[in-house]
Amino acid sequence: GGVKFNNCRFQGGLNIYGGKTEVMNCFATAGDGSAIIVGSGAAAQDIAIYNSAAEITHATLPAVDVATSVSSFEMKGCQIVNLGGGPALRDQEPGPINPLHLYTHNYIKGPSAAAGGPGGMPAVVNPPAATNAMAFHQNTVWGHVGLLGSTQVHANNSIYGLMNWLQGGAGAGMDIYGNVQYNITPQALPDSWND
Repeated sequence: GGVKFNNCRFQGGLNIYGGKTEVMNCFATAGDGSAIIVGSGAAAQDIAIYNSAAEITHATLPAVDVATSVSSFEMKGCQIVNLGGGPALRDQEPGPINPLHLYTHNYIKGPSAAAGGPGGMPAVVNPPAATNAMAFHQNTVWGHVGLLGSTQVHANNSIYGLMNWLQGGAGAGMDIYGNVQYNITPQALPDSWND
């Protein structure tokens, strides 16, 4: 804990287990695990990731994996990409928590919304019965978001797939929270940069 990373490259993944950690302008990837792991199940707080990229190619593991017992966490302006068919982002916190985990202005690319249709692997995964653990605002997502039966706080996202959290509902066009859903018609969007 108590560490700041700026302009770093993590080729074997970045595991953040301590609090008061800040990551800015970094790139993380991993061959046999998640690119970024936040928390180990033990309490960790005050963690921020800004303007960074996480990319993997994996069928089951997420590019970014946030464990339970992580508090005061935020991820802003990041690229989170999984090119292997697995999720891009997984937040395992069941909630409710206060403050919420904040995800804003991120580009998140997981499995295509066409792969498996509405029931396919989401780009953003959380526990099925989670309640009020994530604040998810102004993100661009290529793939589905969330699991049915879960309740999160979300608004103003552009989703090339479906918003499956209870507030949003399924369907085309804009939901009542300002999330624009492109009705699982995948458009071509770029992958994360490779340095």
